[in-house]
Amino acid sequence: MKTVFSTEHIHPRERFAFWHDVARKDVVDHESTPVCRNTFHAELRAGSVGDIGLVSFQNSDMAVSHTRRHIAHANIDELFICRQSGGQIALEQDGRNVVLEAGDITLNDPALPYGARFSKGSEVLMLKIPRQLLKARLGKAREMTARAIKPGTTETGLLSATLAMLPQHTDD
Repeated sequence: MKTVFSTEHIHPRERFAFWHDVARKDVVDHESTPVCRNTFHAELRAGSVGDIGLVSFQNSDMAVSHTRRHIAHANIDELFICRQSGGQIALEQDGRNVVLEAGDITLNDPALPYGARFSKGSEVLMLKIPRQLLKARLGKAREMTARAIKPGTTETGLLSATLAMLPQHTDD
């Protein structure tokens, strides 16, 4: 995967603002607030596997809000499958709350409002799946958002491990 953005060589007072602009453009439109702007750091990488976009991001602790105003600017032709690689995310969508830890997976719908709290050292792999592709296999996705898929069984462990390998197989 190609590094799209890193705060590594940006002055600390500018890091969050620059990252926020890139994340709103390359991931999804949202508002976010870091716990500490002066120590904020993040990295964003992107690639694809066929028709599926992959975005990997690492970031400091922060809160994120994706509201109806943001939905008007979002690509609602996609659904997000998120695999937590490090740290934690507490996600709320459609009245459900889930806390993701390393290896956990969830579905997120950018056509619906959501809120999230990222812990320090959070690392996420997001698959941007064409909505019609996933809908053809699973049906309506709304009841599946903000539900944790834990790698505790053979099947879910294999799913989590397979998703973790995808960045190594992205298109050039």
